[in-house]
This record gives sequence, C-alpha cells and structure tokens, in this order.
Amino acid sequence: MTVHGKRRYLGKYGLRETTERFHRFMAEVAAAGRAWPQATPDLSVVELQARFLQHAKTYYGASSSELENYRLSLRPLFDLYGTVMVQREMEF
Repeated sequence: MTVHGKRRYLGKYGLRETTERFHRFMAEVAAAGRAWPQATPDLSVVELQARFLQHAKTYYGASSSELENYRLSLRPLFDLYGTVMVQREMEF
C-alpha cells in the first residue's frame, strides 16, 4: 500500500493477518492526524540488550547455556553499536 507517497508492505494480499495489519496501520494513520506515523528513538542498543537479556533470563533460567550463548553472540553488536539509538517501528 502507499500512504503519502511512501510504500509499506503489510503482507500477502487476501490473508486475514494482512487485513488486520492494514486496519491497525490505518487506525494509527488516523490517530496521527492523517500523517505517516513516525518512529522515534526510544532506547539505545545497550538498553535493548538489557531488556532482552532480562527476558532471556526469565524464559531460559539464570543458569541456562542459552542465556550465556546470547550474551557471547551479541557482544560484538553491542561493542560496536551500544550507544546507537534504536528506532521502534510500528508493531504488526
């Protein structure tokens, strides 16, 4: 679909999920005064890491090897981009 000259892919035509995404998106457009909803920087990559690792700790358990695997595999990302602000896109 195109709104104000910007393209947005909502999914395969005819699927129930795509229709739901369309209606949710159009409600957000209407709530924004018929303007394209803007993503805003909400948190840094480091803050996102902390939230994710807390979730993983709760989900997998504090002594889980999965938690340690996440910490190790994500370390380079956070070392390089830790202070970069994350833009939260609309959730579909």
